[in-house]
Amino acid sequence: MTHTEFNEYLLEAKSGSAYHQSLLGEWYILGHSPNNDSHRDREKAKYWLTKAVNGKDYWAALSLGEMLLYDDNKKTVAYATRLITKAADHGIPGAKYRLWICYHHGIGVDVNKTLANEYLKEAIAAAKKEV
Repeated sequence: MTHTEFNEYLLEAKSGSAYHQSLLGEWYILGHSPNNDSHRDREKAKYWLTKAVNGKDYWAALSLGEMLLYDDNKKTVAYATRLITKAADHGIPGAKYRLWICYHHGIGVDVNKTLANEYLKEAIAAAKKEV
C-alpha cells in the first residue's frame, strides 16, 4: 500500500466511514502499513475497530471480538462474546462458528453445550450456502 492510498483511507475513516475504519483496524491487526514494515499495532486496531462497530459495521464487531476474546480480563472477554453475538445476529459468516467455540468451552459465557450445538449447526448450514 502506498502512503497516498493509506492517507486516503485514513481521511475517509476520520470522516466517519465505518467501512474505512474497519479496514484500518484490520490493517493494524495484520501489520500492513504504508511502509510495509509489518508492524502490528493492537491499540490502533482496537481504536479503529471500535469506531467501526459504533458505526454499525458488524464485520468489525467480529474482528474486534476475536481480537479481545482471549484477553486476561473477564469483562473484556464477555464484551468480546457480545460483539461476536452481534455479528452473528447480523449474518456475518464465521461468527456462529466462533460462538460455538465460546459456548462449548465457556469462553466469556457459561458452558452451554445445547446452545453451542445450535450455533455449530447454523455455522455448518451457512458454510454450505457459501460453497
